[in-house]
Amino acid sequence: MAAKSVIAKYSLKSLTKIDRLISLGQLGHTHGLAGFIKVHKVGAHLADFVGKSVQVASQRHKIAQYKRHTTDRGVIQFENIETIDQARQLTGSEILVPLPVMKQTIAAERQTHLIPVSDCYYFELIDLTVQDHESKKTFGVVEDVIEYDHNTVLVVRVYPPEIPDSVEIPFESDCLIEVDLEKNLLLTKHFSEYVAGYNDAD
Repeated sequence: MAAKSVIAKYSLKSLTKIDRLISLGQLGHTHGLAGFIKVHKVGAHLADFVGKSVQVASQRHKIAQYKRHTTDRGVIQFENIETIDQARQLTGSEILVPLPVMKQTIAAERQTHLIPVSDCYYFELIDLTVQDHESKKTFGVVEDVIEYDHNTVLVVRVYPPEIPDSVEIPFESDCLIEVDLEKNLLLTKHFSEYVAGYNDAD
C-alpha cells in the first residue's frame, strides 16, 4: 500500500526535526522577460509571504510579487531576480518555509485556541503532545501524518512504558477530540484503550 507524509494541502519535506519545511507551491516555467515565474500547486497562504524570505533551491529569496490566476496557480517574482535567465535557474523548485513559521502564520488567523481536529491542517498536528482531556495524563507526541490509499493516520510516538513505542491513529478516530494551540496539546479520550487494542491487533 502506497503511503506518503502529507500536510493537508501542503507537502512536508521531512529533513530533520529541526528543519522540516512546508511547501507553499512549485515553480514552473518562466513568464515574460522580467523574471516572473509561473507557480502551481499553490497553498492557501503563499500571498501571506509577499515581502518575506522563503527558501527556493536551497537559497533564501524574498518574494517581491505574487499574482494569483486560479485557485492553485499564479505568477511570482523574487527580489533581485529580474531577467528570464535568472528566473530559469529557479524553475522546478519548491517554495519552502519552516514548519514553525507556517504554524505561527495559521495560529494568527485562528479565532480561538481550541480547534476541532477535523478543522486543523495536518501540519498543525505535528509535535503536539497527546493528552487525555479528563485525567490530563500525557501519552506521547505526534511525529507525523501519513496518507495511505484509503485513510490518513497520525503517527504518535508513545512514552514508555507503553508498548509499542508508536501507534497510528486514523484522522477520523473518535478518540481524537480537539487541539489546544495555546498549550500545544492534542486532547484525546480513551487513548489507553486504543493503544491496548492496537497491541491486540498486532
